[in-house]
Amino acid sequence: MNENGYELGPWRLEELFSAVDSPAIDEAIAELERQADAFAAYREQLAPDMAGTAFRALLDDYEAIVRHASRLRGYAGLNFAADTQN
Repeated sequence: MNENGYELGPWRLEELFSAVDSPAIDEAIAELERQADAFAAYREQLAPDMAGTAFRALLDDYEAIVRHASRLRGYAGLNFAADTQN
């Protein structure tokens, strides 16, 4: 315990995914691939005169992809780091 009364313990990654071999990881990867494929459709719509509402939808979809990928990336990185501490 440190001077603030807090003891550093191992990371608890269950809030991201329950385990490395969890089917939820495969499902999350499949969903990320689906989102990326759907996002690729915006390529044909990109133009300097693109409507603001359409551009906002593009940004919202991009944000969803980033959040989804961050969850996967975070779990992978933190799980690797925790495993190297053993």
